[in-house]
Amino acid sequence: KATVSVLNCFPHLHYTTMLSAALCAVGVLSAAGAVPPVPKDWAPLYPGEVFTSKNGGSAESSPFKWTDGKLYVMHSSGARADTDCPNANATAFAGYSFFHIREMASGRVVACVEESIGHSFFSAAVDNERGRLWVFGSAQNRGGFKAGPCQQTVSEGCYVGAWSSEDLVTWTPTAESVVVPDKTMIFNTGVTFTSLDATKESPFGAHQAIMVLEPRYATKPVNKSEMYSFALNRGTDGDLTKNWELMFDPLARPIEGCPTIRYDPEERMYYVLGGGHIIIMARSKDLITWEWAKQPMAM
Repeated sequence: KATVSVLNCFPHLHYTTMLSAALCAVGVLSAAGAVPPVPKDWAPLYPGEVFTSKNGGSAESSPFKWTDGKLYVMHSSGARADTDCPNANATAFAGYSFFHIREMASGRVVACVEESIGHSFFSAAVDNERGRLWVFGSAQNRGGFKAGPCQQTVSEGCYVGAWSSEDLVTWTPTAESVVVPDKTMIFNTGVTFTSLDATKESPFGAHQAIMVLEPRYATKPVNKSEMYSFALNRGTDGDLTKNWELMFDPLARPIEGCPTIRYDPEERMYYVLGGGHIIIMARSKDLITWEWAKQPMAM
């Protein structure tokens, strides 16, 4: 099956599959509370594979195993299309951030996705059942002075864009999958498929996917009833361009910066990963009560 792992914010870290990364933390979880300290003898429990973009402006990345059995990486890119995508339409990409796909082992660029220009903070999710890669990104342009609706200076009409592909080359047009309230804007997001059967008895009802968001609020202090950290997809057909429902207070993600999310249908457990310079993990059955991993996953 195709799998995906997201280490948001750090294109230069060791890339791993979700399974090998999870071995660092699963089974060593502690009760929710303060973020656990980094052990002095910490070391990753997996062999690292390192590949990075040539573009110094690239950032959030999602390594994934595709249907052909190969490892690829979705890279968030800055405004310099010429370094990552020498054959791209320089006029179309100029001054815009976007994402591109690379083959992990060789570094070969598979696609520079013009449909994504003007968006950023990208993350990817694989639909194993349908053989489709989904990419999500905030409508915030990090490539120049052409502001998008998620820019801090705008904060109106902000949305999370969605794109998908069955061959990593041809991509769907931008879909405004999740539109957030005015006076709020989005940085990172992470999406994972769940299980309609496994989630039908959850406190929130059945959902085929879940998104974790990293919002910022223009007005402070923020009324808790206006705060959000998660969105549930109520659809049943695998289409993640629609049917998203923002979940407001009391749900709050346990990890502040650069979050991503996974779901274990057997345990019926949500796992949130992130944290910035130190990648940590927490898990929950209800998105309210959380347990922390006792050691970091990556540094």
